[in-house]
Amino acid sequence: METSSKKRPFYILVASLLLVVGIGTDLYLWYRASHKALPKSYDKQYQATQQTEASIDTAADIKIIREFYEVSGQDPIPDTIDWMAFRKRHLTQTLIDYIELIGTHCDYDAMTRSQDTPTSFLKTLRVRALKGDWYMVSYYADYEKEWMRIPVRMVTDRDGKRKIGFVTDASQGEKATDSIFYPQVLRMGKVHRNAQSFLQDFYRSYMSTYLTPDLNAPAYRKWLVNHYVAKALRTDGGDGVLYLLCELFSTAVSNKHWQPHYQLKPTKQTGWYEASDGTDADYGRHYVKVEKAGNDYLITDMKSLEEDDEPEDREECFEIVEQMPEFPGGQRKLLEYLGSHTTYPESAQKQGLEGRVIISFVVEKDGSIADAKVERSAAPDLDTEALRVVRAMPLWKPGMHHGDPVRVKFRVPITFRLSE
Repeated sequence: METSSKKRPFYILVASLLLVVGIGTDLYLWYRASHKALPKSYDKQYQATQQTEASIDTAADIKIIREFYEVSGQDPIPDTIDWMAFRKRHLTQTLIDYIELIGTHCDYDAMTRSQDTPTSFLKTLRVRALKGDWYMVSYYADYEKEWMRIPVRMVTDRDGKRKIGFVTDASQGEKATDSIFYPQVLRMGKVHRNAQSFLQDFYRSYMSTYLTPDLNAPAYRKWLVNHYVAKALRTDGGDGVLYLLCELFSTAVSNKHWQPHYQLKPTKQTGWYEASDGTDADYGRHYVKVEKAGNDYLITDMKSLEEDDEPEDREECFEIVEQMPEFPGGQRKLLEYLGSHTTYPESAQKQGLEGRVIISFVVEKDGSIADAKVERSAAPDLDTEALRVVRAMPLWKPGMHHGDPVRVKFRVPITFRLSE
């Protein structure tokens, strides 16, 4: 009995250890089963890398930047140049995705911060080195009578070649620092308390793929969609109705902070949430439905406000038609009109307010302007002036579809910038 009594603590210790190992094994197997693996192409090696200044070939970087802008600044691009291949030699896929997003949803070239390449672009193009991987691209915008200065950041791509990997948004002015983007995509969390926390996490992660030079961003964005969006919403291998989320992204980046600001709140209908940029603007505002799927959640439906709120008997309004509406005299005349008819509000000047206002409106079948709204706000006074100018525009040449005039939704950005 005495011997058995002395050995009992040892047996208790062994049993405790086996219990801990058993619980640990169960937890590990549960984690492996519930946690979705990252895409095979995701490699930490390809997160945004900062080269030491001593290893940067500044002259070579400037040559790459100039080559891109000298070709992209030609209108039209020469037939002898394979534009898609040329672009891939000079830009990372991460940046290509970003500028296509901005071009699609803002009708705006992120690389030049303009809708139309000015006639003076190639003659006045300048590229100079800043600090580290940052460079300043500048040119004289004759339609605005001022110099445009656009900071761009170089990175080393997967193929070992230096390329343009990031361009700052117009709202950031001339800021050139790695503190204005995510150094890498924000990955989804492993556990979500409820559907709303899942949705917050998904939107945060998805938007981060456009606000980073991380070379993994395109692959991670695809992985997010494939794992967290119902197959029925994904069309032709793309993001399907996630264009609504992209519209929200394009207006959710404010003028004072580069991080997107948006709101997700539950509606009266079970499982449905309303997404917006937190303002009264309708652009990008949409509904999204979330359902439980195994240990996590799944986005199963998305629809715009128009699909839910617009009267059924209202005549259809298009966004893309065979022949888009045209301002009298074309795009250049539109820019001239906006430049000459827009007055910088004195109150905004005194407060030092700047920014870009995006106005949406409908070109009716008779060419008149209707339903002008602020889709991206800069400041109340600037918004009011931008609306005034748009509503005062002369009759447009209406859009045509299948030979008939149709109602077409259009957008224009109006930039307010104080002279230095």
